[in-house]
Amino acid sequence: MDLITRQCPYCGEEIQVEAQKCRYCREWLTAEDTTADIHTEDQLEEPEGITLHSSMSMPERAVQPEKAPITDSAAYRQTSPVSSSIPKDEYRRPLLRDQNFGTGKAWSLVLPLAAFFAALYISILDHNDYVPAIFWGAGIAYTIAFVVLLNILLEYMQNFGVPGNLRSNIRLTQAAMIGLALFLFMIWAVYPRSNNGLFFFLFLLLLVVFIAALFLTGLSIYKARDNDFIGGCDTLGVFIMVGLFVSLMWYFIPIFSYRMFSRAEKYSRQYGAAGE
Repeated sequence: MDLITRQCPYCGEEIQVEAQKCRYCREWLTAEDTTADIHTEDQLEEPEGITLHSSMSMPERAVQPEKAPITDSAAYRQTSPVSSSIPKDEYRRPLLRDQNFGTGKAWSLVLPLAAFFAALYISILDHNDYVPAIFWGAGIAYTIAFVVLLNILLEYMQNFGVPGNLRSNIRLTQAAMIGLALFLFMIWAVYPRSNNGLFFFLFLLLLVVFIAALFLTGLSIYKARDNDFIGGCDTLGVFIMVGLFVSLMWYFIPIFSYRMFSRAEKYSRQYGAAGE
């Protein structure tokens, strides 16, 4: 609805068309005075930069709430000038799956102990004069500990996405290691009374499968370094691959495995675990 005005016949000021008295000159207006020029809002000359609006025709504008800036995105943290002053712990961190990392640390300690006793028997004892209980006990303990540790490691790697064929490589490594332990016992028990070379052929075949599967396992763990927000996958993967060719490296692999699970346990206690 446009605001309609007319000109006062006495002072010439613009007044409303239904006004009976001029608000400028205070003169009373008669019926004959209504023949004065009548103007609409569109006919009024508007000063430059100013627009006249009718209070009846302009709808009320809804008050829009101010939006808070998004400061939790990676793009904001990279471009914001104050992002460097915000502690990293204030950002939301990814959570590890709920897992008993203490078990992984315990089995990591069993590996070097079992390897030590097995090496002690080989270097000192003579199985022709002594019952090789230490050797076979240590060998069985090492096999069990290694198989269990691979299971724990596979569950832990789910936090970073299973890279490549890690699951199949670990299963093949476990099967080959169990087969090697059985064939070692069979060769020791049967070979003194038999010259059958089939045992040695199968043993060498399992050994090749074990080396290949374990090497691929270490390579897959190493490749997970890009998604590893805890740290340790790259070092453990390298030591697993190198440990196949350097016997002493087998004593260092449990150390880095223990260190990795310790860091994961500390991280889980500080930030919580998924599923809790």
